[in-house]
Amino acid sequence: MFRSEEVDIKQYGVVLARWKRLILTVAGACMGLAFALNLVMQPVYRAVTRIEVNKEPTRSPITGELISDDFQSDNVALNTTAELMTNRGLLRQVARTLRERELLQMNAPRAEFFRHLRDRLAFHEADPASAIEGYAEESHISREVDWLLSILNIKPIRETRLVKVQVDHWNPRIAKAIADVVAAEFVDYQGQLRAFADTVRLGKLRHRIQDARGQISELETRVSTEAGMPVLEERVRQLGGSLSGLNGALVRAQTERLEVDARLSRLKRFMGDSLLAGGDLPVQSETLEGLWREVLTRQTELARAREVFREKHPRVLMLETGLRAIRENIRAETHKIVAALEAQRGTLVAQEQSLKSEIGSSEGRLRDVSGRIGQHTTLESQLRTRRDFYDLLSAKVQEGELISSGIRLPLVRVVEPATVGPDPVRPRKTLNLALGLVVGLFGGTGLALFLEYLRRAIRTPNDVMEHLQLPVLGMIPKRPQ
Repeated sequence: MFRSEEVDIKQYGVVLARWKRLILTVAGACMGLAFALNLVMQPVYRAVTRIEVNKEPTRSPITGELISDDFQSDNVALNTTAELMTNRGLLRQVARTLRERELLQMNAPRAEFFRHLRDRLAFHEADPASAIEGYAEESHISREVDWLLSILNIKPIRETRLVKVQVDHWNPRIAKAIADVVAAEFVDYQGQLRAFADTVRLGKLRHRIQDARGQISELETRVSTEAGMPVLEERVRQLGGSLSGLNGALVRAQTERLEVDARLSRLKRFMGDSLLAGGDLPVQSETLEGLWREVLTRQTELARAREVFREKHPRVLMLETGLRAIRENIRAETHKIVAALEAQRGTLVAQEQSLKSEIGSSEGRLRDVSGRIGQHTTLESQLRTRRDFYDLLSAKVQEGELISSGIRLPLVRVVEPATVGPDPVRPRKTLNLALGLVVGLFGGTGLALFLEYLRRAIRTPNDVMEHLQLPVLGMIPKRPQ
């Protein structure tokens, strides 16, 4: 039994040849549709302008001082600019300017015709909410902004600091005008932002200047109420000299007291009975020295009398009695000297206490004056710092006023006015016709294969076996080989 499962490419060629009229008809219809679309579609022209975005200066144009450390990359700056140019607030101002110049034509003539036709066929009715004036105006402005976003294409140019602004419109004059207005409005918008930032910065600087001026006035008042530095320094010298004299007097008083203490100690040791028997006098006193000479004379006489007389002889007893009397007188005189020395010691101790108290008072006054000198120095240092800060703020304000008055170059500028190409960018007629041909050929081929699949004809040996239930003995070629 003959059975063939192989796919013969020639059969597809035969099929396509059989349906070639259909394929060519579909291809021609698609090309005709593409040609009709080229005729119906409104030509769109493209206006192009370029904007240069400069870097924000990091140093003052006047003093050269570093004023900013924001080193933003070029890519970030350009992408930020591109996003800012499409913000709805700026586009509202662009739409307002275009409306005032009667350049805001949102609907193309051909599109307007088809829109009216569609509305009539669909019996379109106005939205009741549009009757509200505020809502209608806001909705209209929003539509204008959406329309501007649909025709605008803003993108940075690689390896440059330029941003390209493209506007697509069916009227080349209006496309050029819209591109120029968008660029000009963005330059004004950027200038207003910088001017506002400068105004805010100057306001803050002026407020800080007022605060600094108030602080300077307060410090000047405090400095003027304080005694001058020469007066305070002279007072310190006076107190230092007085303190030096008091310390000298205290040292002398302490030395005298120590001497008196030593004499008292010697006298008290001398007053003992064992010390009265002999030795030198601990103090210099005429009375005491006279009594001491008498003691020595009587002791000599007593020693000679004992050599001549017996112990109980009246002469010996008289000399012993006189010697005891003289010693009692020495003791009494010594007590008087001790009392005088103790009185002198008390006076010296009181003098020491007085001198110490006066020294403490002088040291306190010296510390107070030294503290006032330190406070005065601190106030003068703060006053100088505040004055320097005030001068710096004043210079900043003057620099800001000069910059705001027009010295500073703009960050954004239009490189060239918008230009429009002579040929529309849409529709692309050649591309549309080529696409129509390709679509028609593929669509016609697909339709032909589908129709061939739907035909109930016996075309292969398998169809004979399937439909007639007869075996295939062989195949006769259409023409001999």
